[in-house]
Amino acid sequence: MTTELSPEGKALLRFLAKKILPGAIVDRRADIVRNCIGYKQVHEQLRLPRRSETWGRSLELNGLANMAEWVFEQHLPAISGLIVTEETRAPAVGGYIPLMERYRSDWLTEIEKSQQQDWTPFI
Repeated sequence: MTTELSPEGKALLRFLAKKILPGAIVDRRADIVRNCIGYKQVHEQLRLPRRSETWGRSLELNGLANMAEWVFEQHLPAISGLIVTEETRAPAVGGYIPLMERYRSDWLTEIEKSQQQDWTPFI
C-alpha cells in the first residue's frame, strides 16, 4: 500500500527542508547532528496543536509519521532525523531508530544524504 503525503506531512517536510536542514551540521567525531530541532519546538514554530501526552507522539499525529513513511516509500533520505528529543539531542529511540533499521542506515548518514538531496520537487 502506498502512502499519500498528507498536507500536514508536506508542511512538516517543507519546514525541515527549508528551515532546519540548511543549518544542520553533521559532526562525526562527536556522533551528533548539530542545530536540530526538538519536538516541542516544532509544535511552537508551526503552531501545531498538542494531540498527545508527549510531544513526540503528538508530532507523529500532526504529520511526522505520515511524512516519515512517505519519504521512506519514495526512497528519499530520512530527513525526520532532524527532529530530536530535547533531553538527548538525538532522535527518539522508539520512532527514528526502528526507521533506521528499515533504511539499513544510520542517523548521520541519512542527514548527510538529506543535505545532498534536492527537496524542491517534493515541497
